[in-house]
Amino acid sequence: MKTSTSRISGKDLLAKQYEYVKNTAYTAARSYIRKQGVKGFDEEKMEYLFSDICLKMLLSKGYDPERGAALKTWIWTITVNALIDRLKDTEEEHEELYWENEDGDLVEVPELAGNCTPEDVVIGEEKSAIFVNFLERRNDTDRRIFELFTQGFSPKELGEKFGLEANTVAVRIFRMKEQLRREYVICA
Repeated sequence: MKTSTSRISGKDLLAKQYEYVKNTAYTAARSYIRKQGVKGFDEEKMEYLFSDICLKMLLSKGYDPERGAALKTWIWTITVNALIDRLKDTEEEHEELYWENEDGDLVEVPELAGNCTPEDVVIGEEKSAIFVNFLERRNDTDRRIFELFTQGFSPKELGEKFGLEANTVAVRIFRMKEQLRREYVICA
């Protein structure tokens, strides 16, 4: 009697793992979307979300079975966090058309609303130049920390990335923001 042993190639195994991750992530995202009543999250947005999920998985410390959580739970957690980040970004895109003035009133930002004057453009260019100049004067680590912070990384994540304590990163960010605020006031 002939026995056959079926072997699975590395490529097939990787494809199966990819499908498992994708199916788990899609299930988690759809469940969260349904429970939260999110409207307009189509398949194209789901593909972008899956890219975010894969990136978060790569940037994480990885799945650690020793911590007691199942792989599915780890994928689910990363998916929900990526989805929340994506939904916040969508909300912020709509909020960016308005700015809170000194009185606490929301006013339309001319550059974003499409009704800016030449003076608005010049002021915007001056502010951009101040910001670029500010970043150029930072050392490489501080510049990278500030850039990643503005992209949504937390002080804890940045601390892990740069080998610093989260509090140290938070203080650096606070000081850079304060210095930038002072430079804007001086030039305004």
